[in-house]
Amino acid sequence: MNPKLIALIVFISLGLLGCQAKNLPIINQDNNSNKPAINAPAEKVDLEKLTQNYEQGIKNALVQFWENNRAAEAKEEILDLKTPSQYLDLHLSLVIALETIEQGNLTADSAKIQAGLEKINQLAAQYSFIK
Repeated sequence: MNPKLIALIVFISLGLLGCQAKNLPIINQDNNSNKPAINAPAEKVDLEKLTQNYEQGIKNALVQFWENNRAAEAKEEILDLKTPSQYLDLHLSLVIALETIEQGNLTADSAKIQAGLEKINQLAAQYSFIK
């Protein structure tokens, strides 16, 4: 299985379990060190811009998928996107659907391909910006 997919699944699983970075101990407690602590404040993110970029990135990846039928490339494009928290479920579902299609293509399993396509169509019905 793709290492990015595994990392995404682990990341989302940890998030769903309520694991938050602010609860982690500070490893670097030496005040004289120039190295940042593990739980140093993150950069401020413009959530509106992040959301717009994510939605546009999903559209672009799926347009390329529908035009070229290249599930692997679409999946990689989606994995490279920074994902707003409200779209984590969508993100994981799209990656899994594209992985299913990719596996179906590799093994000539039309049932897997159909299942992946149906999932993408369900997600498109659920998230209007995908269409």
